[in-house]
Amino acid sequence: MEEVHRLISWLNGVYAMQRALEEVLRRHAKDAEGPPEARARIERHIGETREQAEIVRGRIETLGDGVSGVKSAFADVFGAMQGMGRRGTRWSRTPWPITPPSRSRSPPSGR
Repeated sequence: MEEVHRLISWLNGVYAMQRALEEVLRRHAKDAEGPPEARARIERHIGETREQAEIVRGRIETLGDGVSGVKSAFADVFGAMQGMGRRGTRWSRTPWPITPPSRSRSPPSGR
């Protein structure tokens, strides 16, 4: 029986990761730039990820349990945070200098 509980716990983790990935992909699709095919591929991936999550959910229910509410909530929060992180990296692509200004210059003379 312990093996079944361990399997259910593992499947709940897989389900939570799939849900988090779905949220990340949704945000990537929203922010997608470039050819329309790129966005379409992300949208297909969202569907595939959702299907996989539902398969895992079905296996959990077949084993006589339900998905973990805590892990599902964590997945939603984690996915949202990952999506926000993606936006942050896009905003940070400003052409700033890679190296700080040289400090080898002589300080201004006070005279």
